[in-house]
This record gives sequence, C-alpha cells and structure tokens, in this order.
Amino acid sequence: MNRFLFKLSLCLFVFAAVCAFAPPTALCQTEKVGIVQYMPPKGMTKTLKDNVVAFSEFDQVTGKYCIITVYGATPGTGSAQGDFRREWNNLVVKTLDKAQADLERIRQQKAELDEQESRLAAFIDMAKVYNTGEEATDDFSVGVACVPLRRG
Repeated sequence: MNRFLFKLSLCLFVFAAVCAFAPPTALCQTEKVGIVQYMPPKGMTKTLKDNVVAFSEFDQVTGKYCIITVYGATPGTGSAQGDFRREWNNLVVKTLDKAQADLERIRQQKAELDEQESRLAAFIDMAKVYNTGEEATDDFSVGVACVPLRRG
C-alpha cells in the first residue's frame, strides 16, 4: 500500500510539473492571423477579414457590447515612425473617415424622413379638417381624404 501511494504521488507530481511549465497555448486551442497567434475568446461572434479577425458580443438587454480586433503583422519599411504612421492611417483614420461618412449619410436620410413625416402629419390634419369640418385631433379613425382638384 505504501508503494502504491508513493507511485501515485510521483505521478501527480510529474503531471502538475508538466501542467505548470507547459505554455498556455498547449492547453488551449490557438488560432493565427499571419504570424500573430492568439486564443479566441469563448462565446463571442467571430468575423474574418483580410489579415484581420474581429470578435464581438452584444447584450440586447443592457445595450452593452464588446469588440476585440486582432490585426495580423504587416511588413515594415525600416522606419518605426513611418510604419506606425502608415498603419495608423490604414487602420484608424481611414476606418473612422468611412464611419463618419456613413454617419453623415444616415443623418441626411433621417432628416429627409423627418421632413416627410411632418408633411404627412400636416396632410392628415388637413384631411381631418376637410372630412369633419372640425379642428384636427389625434383620432385616426377618420379614413382617407379625397381632396377635390379645381381647375382655374
């Protein structure tokens, strides 16, 4: 029995030593983008693009979100400042400029929809006045107005 406990203890010690000194990548599934090796987060949505991997998570209840982006390596030119400036422009400035342009387009579309909505509300009010002869209210049970056209 004593010999059995000794062997068991030795096996557990060797197993613990191997686990303690093994790199974390050996215990987890790793992925690569170019030469960059990473461990993907669990439970997040993965989006693949050219030399880029993005992981995202969105909680619809609270509205909170998380985005993790892994960029692959790009070849350098020998100038750290020049490489940084080039990558900053490619990864940040151009992306934000496109996002800003999209935001401006969305704002313009919203302004157009708001204008159409106000015109429609004015038309509904006129139709209510025409149909009932009374001042318009928020009761939409009146129906569609037929506005007669008069020729000069």
